[in-house]
Amino acid sequence: MPLRTQRSPRRRATTATAARSLAVLAAALAATILHATQPEPPPAAAPQPSGMAAFIRADAPDDAHTIDLQVVSRAYLPVSGNGPAIHLVGVVHVGLAEYYAALQPILDSLDVVLFEGVKPAGMGDRPPLDDPAACARYTEQRLRLAASIVERFREREGRLPKDRAELIDASTWPSPSVVASILTDAWGNPIALVTADDPPYDLVSTGRDGAPGGEGHDADLRFSAQKPLDQDERASDDNIQTRLAKALGLAFQLHEINYDRPNFINSDLSIDEVAKKLDEAGGSSKGFLGMLSGDGFMGGMANLLIRMIDLSPQMRASTKVMMVMMLGSADIESAIGRGRSGEAFAKVIIHDRNDAVLRDLRKTLEQRPDAASIGIFYGAGHMPAFERVLLDEMGYTRGEERWLTAMRADLKEAGMTRAQAESMRKSMQRMMSPPAAKRPAPARP
Repeated sequence: MPLRTQRSPRRRATTATAARSLAVLAAALAATILHATQPEPPPAAAPQPSGMAAFIRADAPDDAHTIDLQVVSRAYLPVSGNGPAIHLVGVVHVGLAEYYAALQPILDSLDVVLFEGVKPAGMGDRPPLDDPAACARYTEQRLRLAASIVERFREREGRLPKDRAELIDASTWPSPSVVASILTDAWGNPIALVTADDPPYDLVSTGRDGAPGGEGHDADLRFSAQKPLDQDERASDDNIQTRLAKALGLAFQLHEINYDRPNFINSDLSIDEVAKKLDEAGGSSKGFLGMLSGDGFMGGMANLLIRMIDLSPQMRASTKVMMVMMLGSADIESAIGRGRSGEAFAKVIIHDRNDAVLRDLRKTLEQRPDAASIGIFYGAGHMPAFERVLLDEMGYTRGEERWLTAMRADLKEAGMTRAQAESMRKSMQRMMSPPAAKRPAPARP
């Protein structure tokens, strides 16, 4: 009979600390998506939940050894009776494949869906046509972005695409419609994909006049005239969130939801806009982007902690329990908005991106009077701010809602009792609650 070694108290404490650290990181990545379930109606006298509790919750039936993370999709109706229904469809970015399968028909039923997804560099607002220098810079960014898509195709297929049409049609992420947009320059002309022996390929914009050749701002713009792509630009779709999902045996939102729908509109900032705003706000765009790509100190820590999950099925199960408890109990904005760098991160990643969505919502209300339903499909952490605007400024009230199970944690697999899980929940709430304000020192007599 093989001997069973006992872990020392120090090793158990180290493992527990690592699991808590991983859960904090995993929750941040999952919040920044088994089956659909209908919520039990609250007692008539019970107040409606507010803040994050109105959009995401940890549900633990008394007779079960599982804890479900549930996220709501809720309709809002105009009090006046005039105007479209607006649906806030909250999501977490790492979750059960069945969860995303249940979300898809909800999104497909809406006339317009404003969805979250930080756009690649060069996908921000198109510059005015009367600024040819800005149009040229914008187009040069598009050429680099198009080149990165060509490289991903070559990595996946082992060859170059035959032509522009194949590059568009074969794309899974970004969607074909987004790739078609990327392969369009600032003047609205198609960017050509030229395949040849030397160089292996090129991407060409015909400039302001839309004709080959030319001089000045009418001259052709070529990717081959730029520096080669760096490692980050060549990176595959296997980012930190994808690796987290795989490690936990879950799915990644971008791989499960079909965004190539005519009613879907990407409503977000571009990555270069996010980086600029983070640096202006006193944060670190390098650290943030490094974490997402797995580079730099934060990215290295993220990869190390994710690899630890593979060492033990119990570690994987424990991390899921902590993620469910954390996401179902915490105010994400308060948790990340600590200190100067945290405040900068919260301002850009939450508030500035919220502002972009609300601008698009108002624009859609003006330009699509025929739309009977408009959806905002965003991380659950953004939803309280959207609801405040709908209720306080736009004259809407809550309508029907549907809660969906996004993640399920098994206490038995994690080696936890329900009492231990409840203790963990309270600990998570204390850890992620905003710090108490310091009391002023008493005045001296």
